[in-house]
Amino acid sequence: MKEPTRRTRFLTHEEAQRLFVELPEHLAEMAALALPYDRDVLSALAHFTAQSGNRELALKYVKELCELDPEDTEYVQMAKQIEGHAR
Repeated sequence: MKEPTRRTRFLTHEEAQRLFVELPEHLAEMAALALPYDRDVLSALAHFTAQSGNRELALKYVKELCELDPEDTEYVQMAKQIEGHAR
């Protein structure tokens, strides 16, 4: 059996977060599909989309976080902060 000529490598959480900071919003959404249950990635997406002014998309990411871990009060607080800035 022949050895593969390339090595498969996965992003670390830190690398994924840096990636989402640099990606345009439409590409960040596509990349999020590749990591749908990664709390660190969803949290970073919520943070950076909120900072860029897209509160609606940021709240979508926070909602996904709340669904993954409904008892985490940090996510509820994050949603309140984003909603508060939207007013």
